[in-house]
Amino acid sequence: MTVTPVAEPRAPEQPAKPRGPLLLRPHVSKSPPRELTALWISVILLGHGLYGILLARSVALATLHAMVTFGIALWAAMTSTLRRVAIICCYMAGSEILWRLGKARLPWEFVKYANVVIMIIVLARVRKLRWDWVSVSYFAFLMPSTLISFSEKPFEFARQQVSFNLSGPLLLAVSTWFFSQLRPSRADIQRMFLAIIAPIVSLGLIAMTKTASLDDLTFTDASNFQTSAGYGPNQVSTVFGLGVLLAILLALLVEDRARERLVFTGFALLLGTLSALTFSRGGLFGGIGALLIASPLLVKGARNRVALFVGAVAVVAAVQFIVIPRLDALTEGAIATRFSDTDPTGRDVLIKTELESFVAHPIFGTGPATLDAFGDVSSSVHTEFSRLPAQHGIFGLAALALMLVIAMRDVSSQRNSSAKAISLALVAWSMLTMTHAAMRLAITPFAFGLAAALFFASRPPPRAAPAVEADA
Repeated sequence: MTVTPVAEPRAPEQPAKPRGPLLLRPHVSKSPPRELTALWISVILLGHGLYGILLARSVALATLHAMVTFGIALWAAMTSTLRRVAIICCYMAGSEILWRLGKARLPWEFVKYANVVIMIIVLARVRKLRWDWVSVSYFAFLMPSTLISFSEKPFEFARQQVSFNLSGPLLLAVSTWFFSQLRPSRADIQRMFLAIIAPIVSLGLIAMTKTASLDDLTFTDASNFQTSAGYGPNQVSTVFGLGVLLAILLALLVEDRARERLVFTGFALLLGTLSALTFSRGGLFGGIGALLIASPLLVKGARNRVALFVGAVAVVAAVQFIVIPRLDALTEGAIATRFSDTDPTGRDVLIKTELESFVAHPIFGTGPATLDAFGDVSSSVHTEFSRLPAQHGIFGLAALALMLVIAMRDVSSQRNSSAKAISLALVAWSMLTMTHAAMRLAITPFAFGLAAALFFASRPPPRAAPAVEADA
């Protein structure tokens, strides 16, 4: 009797694992994550707020927190998806002042360059990367004038000034290119915005606790360091204003979920109040101004216009009849005087000086480190739109024109009114901030770059073969 052996069934072949560095596909995603509930939003923001109070009191903790965050970002940049890296980059950009307040042992422009490094690593992994020649050209136009700085000034001084003045434009160019690869869903947007807001809430609670501990709280007609957690009121007010903008945008994104909308609105009112108490007007004006600029698109894109109208009326009523009277009583009328004052606080003189510098050096400008011949104001630059022609000449004007082209391109490329509103609000806030704080903070050029993300864009289904996705 002959026995015929039965062949054992073969196990299905596993797809070969990719060798070398993992590559990212820019437009493939798994099932998108769900939006966070009101409870989780409150836990995250308030929990991080309390943690921030501890962080601000410990140099070691602030330094460790910054380095661990950067380490996680590096690991994610080399192994994870573009969406996850974007959330971490948002968190780093929002944490800059918090780390500075905790006196973390970091280079001054650490957050800007850290984000640039992370984003470049990710871009190098993107499969079929789309080059953004407009953003690359924008930054390239700023390079010729650096030769003037290095040829006319001591090397170390020139290096510091070039690094200080060009770190913002570099981050703007790289972040625009980076986010142009991203197609965030509604839940993705919520997580990215919350990653920025969380350290801002920490800064707010620090400011509240420090203000409450003061025995002699005084208000004048100038910016107030006492209510700014002891840090620069202009920069603290700026991030509070951004927090207001992002919280309101998140409230408008919520669909038929009153609890989440109420939570976001509450945090917006809190941060708006804290911004006003700094007596630095630029932050609050920037946040509200960006909302007003984007409001036609916000209304057009809102699915429940009745809820939007009722919510807007409720917020305005709360501000008018509760917040403003209490602030006016607390400051003994000083806040009304401050915000009704139209004095530009010397910025008009700086702008005039920079324009005079451009007239005297129209081709290459003075260079990022050589404005001393016009009043030694190289470290006092506050307005990016006059700094560019002053320090870079006609090349700076070309860079400014390209920045406007990028802004219009990013907004017009969005697929629906809600997406256009988000993109326009981010661009508007960034450019309004550049009028009074240039690009001193990483979040200013970062927000400009974030506007390049293609919000709510439809995503094709994942392919059969497993791969590392860009925005999963």
